[in-house]
Amino acid sequence: MMSDFTREFISKNNISFIGMREAALSLLPNDKMVLDKLYNDLKRGKDILDDEIHLNMYLMCFGKMHKAKLDDAFACLPDVSSIFSEGIEIYDWGCGQGTASICLLDFLRSRNIAHNIVAVNLIDPSIPATQRAREVLSCYEDIRVNVVNKAFDDLTEQDFVRSNHRKLHLFSNILDVDAFDLAQFIHFFQKSFFGSNYFICVGPYYFNNKRVDEFIAATDPDDMYATFNRERGMWQKDWTISLRVFFKEFNRIESILDIRKRIEDFHKNDQFFAGYILDSVAEEYAKSDIEKETEELFKSLSAFDVKSNKSLEIVKNCDSKLAVLANIVSRGLPTIAPVEIENIFSDIFDISTKPLANEVINFKSKHKISKTEINEALHVVDPRFDVDFYNGDMLESQFEKNFIEKYLNKTDSQYLIQLLEPQRPLSLWETTSFL
Repeated sequence: MMSDFTREFISKNNISFIGMREAALSLLPNDKMVLDKLYNDLKRGKDILDDEIHLNMYLMCFGKMHKAKLDDAFACLPDVSSIFSEGIEIYDWGCGQGTASICLLDFLRSRNIAHNIVAVNLIDPSIPATQRAREVLSCYEDIRVNVVNKAFDDLTEQDFVRSNHRKLHLFSNILDVDAFDLAQFIHFFQKSFFGSNYFICVGPYYFNNKRVDEFIAATDPDDMYATFNRERGMWQKDWTISLRVFFKEFNRIESILDIRKRIEDFHKNDQFFAGYILDSVAEEYAKSDIEKETEELFKSLSAFDVKSNKSLEIVKNCDSKLAVLANIVSRGLPTIAPVEIENIFSDIFDISTKPLANEVINFKSKHKISKTEINEALHVVDPRFDVDFYNGDMLESQFEKNFIEKYLNKTDSQYLIQLLEPQRPLSLWETTSFL
């Protein structure tokens, strides 16, 4: 029996994800108190949705954001027309109401790309959500839709029919959820999806959440087409984004222990951020025309890499004293400087006014330094830097290696290495062109 939502969706005569969201909005109540309660029920979109009204509320709150992330990710696929010209199966993992699959069809249609989608496979524990997804997809074209209502850890090889078709796996806002065993999941992939596999992974960006990168480490891609993270204010609206697009040819089955070891090895090399910023310095560039640029420079200078023979993964439920100590050592992006440091800079350089004993602690600027001087000072070039300090592992071409290791080596110009940026995959330039 067709749901009220699907009838409303069809009646609006806009077969698209935008039309789907419009139908959801038209079925929601107008009472703000009711809407606030529904929003709180969603728990920031991480709960399993099991009724019509919460499905509608989810589309209202998060629909536009998900579509924007997915459209950016789809654009990172290489030679999209070629990928979809042959038989291809879509696997929508943690699909909810089918947002990723539906946005994919809209994307192909907007680019006038003909496709040969053999089947769309919807995997999600929520029966009401997958039922809606099936009904909406049936309004598009005559595409076979398969549904598996299971949690990831409960999946077996028998849940899917093995085929020789290439496959596109969609992970939209699911990989940041720590609710399934990654090593077991990839082991299941290796047994079930031999051959060519493309992956689209999008979700929110959290500085301290390495779950997406653990998934990448577990999968061990053959080709990485796009990788980027954007914090709030650095992408669209006030949304964050974490995006990965890659390819993997599964041709062997590893043990779960070997996959788990690869994830553990990933945590032995990590990047952290630590740094302080003076109140007076922050005051000068805040809300200026170079604020975003300056913030990026601060972030870059705060980064440091750690390589270890032990896992650097954050341990859950560790001793609170150790957690505080770790936070002191690596406090994320530049944070407020301790009073002692503020006092030292105020005494020596006279750039700030010290707060009185009964005032809020804020070292106000005396405006002796300008935003331009701050910005220039953050473009650091160290004259002591030479080839021995350079991480040559990042270089991908022999020309780059020869230029740095042979031409610049042992010359007075070695410090120029700091100004050179290694080659990047073309897909990354394509990605940044529409951000």
